[in-house]
Amino acid sequence: MYICRHKHHQFKILNYMKNKTLLKSTLCALLLILGGTLFLPQRAVGQPAVDFASALLSSSISYGSDAVIRSVAGGTMAVASVNESTHAIVYLVDPTGMAIYQAELPQGFFIYDMRVNGSTVYFCGSHSGLGCIGLFKYSDLITNPHLDFTHYDINPAVSSYTCLHRMVAYTENMHEKVVAVGECDYMSHLNNPPQCPDCSNPGDTVPCMSRLIVEADITLDLIKYTSSDYFDPSYSIDEVVVTDNFVALIGMWVKNNSISIHRCDRFDVLNSFCAYWYLYPVTTNEGASKIRGCRTENDEIVIASLTPDITVGSAPVPMASIVREFDLATMDNISSQMVMTNIKDEPKELLYVPSLQSIILLQNIFYPSTVSSKYSFVSLKRNPLTNYVADSWIDINTNYYKSLDLASGSQFVASGKDHCCLKDATMFDHNNMCYKIENVPISVIDNAPKNQIKLPPNFYQYTGSPQPEQADITTIALNIICY
Repeated sequence: MYICRHKHHQFKILNYMKNKTLLKSTLCALLLILGGTLFLPQRAVGQPAVDFASALLSSSISYGSDAVIRSVAGGTMAVASVNESTHAIVYLVDPTGMAIYQAELPQGFFIYDMRVNGSTVYFCGSHSGLGCIGLFKYSDLITNPHLDFTHYDINPAVSSYTCLHRMVAYTENMHEKVVAVGECDYMSHLNNPPQCPDCSNPGDTVPCMSRLIVEADITLDLIKYTSSDYFDPSYSIDEVVVTDNFVALIGMWVKNNSISIHRCDRFDVLNSFCAYWYLYPVTTNEGASKIRGCRTENDEIVIASLTPDITVGSAPVPMASIVREFDLATMDNISSQMVMTNIKDEPKELLYVPSLQSIILLQNIFYPSTVSSKYSFVSLKRNPLTNYVADSWIDINTNYYKSLDLASGSQFVASGKDHCCLKDATMFDHNNMCYKIENVPISVIDNAPKNQIKLPPNFYQYTGSPQPEQADITTIALNIICY
């Protein structure tokens, strides 16, 4: 069974503004049916699973960047967000009401990632140039025309602009926890951290930037954060992934051409930041983009990043993405493969489908058969022993996707600038009128050795007193020294 559209039809119903005239025409009735079936559970009684469904969130989005989608309530609903030029818009796709509910955040709020924990949607991004963590109940998108949300500003005293771009949200010891990573930009007239280059010097080749790590205990109204400027500005932290027992903070140390993974305690992330820090030197040029990752099973994670200008045997490969899986229990790189992309574009997101033991990579790929690049969903094997050809699919009508998340069973949701879709991951091997199947060559490559860091650098401690939005929130800037 599949459901799709051939044109961008809008079936949006705004808060408190359900347009009953939609039922007056057969076309609009069909669109409402489409809205109602978009996020069905994997096995509806007496019906096969939906193979594919697609819907337009809004026809009024003009800018539309940094799309994010996360499933809620066991895959029966999904929350999506998109950044317009001045603010973020959030949506709730509600199949039981056959509607899409919409709310706009105030100007100056931008969302770069979201996670759902229970009935709460957590987001991270920026608010008027400050790093920001926020939260709201997804049910409020239905009942409240003006979204009621709480936000906490992270305001480093020396920062001219701060943004949080990746996050996790989870419950540990009955505490609601959020861990987010991002960046701070510095200006020349501000107090630069130690060893951050002087921005006023036009000869500097390294940007005045530090990486920001935020640990929030929502239950205790406590936010801790630290900035890492290290002894080498080429060090980065791009991604955060939570597993059964750990939180992994993942990045790249470009100068040493090494992947970096910090394995942290779920309840006390920043104070355990230095306990298990490993570098993985690689022979490729991976890390040319931000690293993206997700959990697979138990305490295993998978990451992906762009690598340009490499060779396979004697054959040059202009562009590819490297996908590596790690076991945080042993800190070993247990699987590595290279995805031929033939285009300089970073991996957008990774998703693990437990029922299939497969990894889905969302990536823009150039296909010689189409002589063009397409945003693709590539079905990768776990722990492949030999090279293989992976199936991928592309939406015939839409050429922009940025985010995906597991819905239920083998189904996943994805979103782009102004649209979202659902796809069954078991149906990656045939074409239909909605999408087209392509093939992507995959090469197995060597795993990276691990080296534990014994003498890592200090952390910079902010001066000044950041003022959070809520008076009852405690914000602490930590000075962490690793031994």
